[in-house]
Amino acid sequence: MIHYVELHPTLSNVIKPLNETILSMNGGLCNFQILAESAQGYVVYCMDCKMVQLAFGTTMLKLSPEHFQEIASTLRLESASRAGQPTCNTKNVVIPVDDRMMICLTQPELGKIDLLFSEAAVMFETLQILDGMA
Repeated sequence: MIHYVELHPTLSNVIKPLNETILSMNGGLCNFQILAESAQGYVVYCMDCKMVQLAFGTTMLKLSPEHFQEIASTLRLESASRAGQPTCNTKNVVIPVDDRMMICLTQPELGKIDLLFSEAAVMFETLQILDGMA
């Protein structure tokens, strides 16, 4: 039996098992490090399978570190290109994940996911530096 606790006080529907493990996409358990979290989602890095997991709204993605960095860069560019534009709540921001999948966001969601990815990218770089020192 797996016991769950809340990951973030404002994320009552996002849970994790005790001992800092979450269920991986293949049903196993991941040993993760939280890179960033907010009321909208989280980004974690699995120390065992070396994958990044993003949960944002109703979407969860498992990404290679390289793919995570590519999407983070795309989000930064898209967010910067829309800076100063009027905000609307239409899902008119499309971020490609791969050749078969895209994330559709409103402009406010773009700002929130960009902030989440930016914070996660800094933490991920720090983990890589510390891992290189070990």
